[in-house]
Amino acid sequence: MPCVSCNKSPPEVTLKNCAKCRESQYCSRDYQEADWKTHNVLTSSGTRGATKGLDGVVSNPFTRLDNGTYLQNRSETDVFRLVVDSYRLRLTDDGLPPSPSQFGRHLRLAESRAGMLPSWWNAIKAQASANFGSPANTSTVQLTHPVFESDIIEHYGNSEFPMQLRMLAEAICGSSPAGQDGTMMRKMLAGMEGLGGTV
Repeated sequence: MPCVSCNKSPPEVTLKNCAKCRESQYCSRDYQEADWKTHNVLTSSGTRGATKGLDGVVSNPFTRLDNGTYLQNRSETDVFRLVVDSYRLRLTDDGLPPSPSQFGRHLRLAESRAGMLPSWWNAIKAQASANFGSPANTSTVQLTHPVFESDIIEHYGNSEFPMQLRMLAEAICGSSPAGQDGTMMRKMLAGMEGLGGTV
């Protein structure tokens, strides 16, 4: 399938799937943005908010972020992925390079937040999460590699996922990178889920 906008195909160009519909392909972000108004209308009836790259889907993520249960009732691997990627995206937002020692600090903060981590979490699981993000693991979630919003959208197939990870990091760290409080935004998004709307 060629690029929707320029009609070029590999190997001439590298194509990436639309994170929303996962079907339309573009060779550049500029072409995707130029096509967005039309493409968004065509895919608006799709499954907005669907997430790939996780073992299980959890409904109402912003409500769960708001009430502190975002990491509850998830698989061990999903908790590791989410904690590691929230850390990586937070460092990118802060303009800092990833560091395994800084990840230890991130975990200690998460552990200090009552009810944030699942009841099965302990020191062994903390070490397992660090090992999950180590370069020795063949996972795409690696503590030593920076991650950008576009990487998160591509990996999880969900344009809202960077916001979820940022809100998780804010809950862990106690503030946003700019020091602002995201409570109002989180509550608004949770309220939209409560009304049955898509966010």
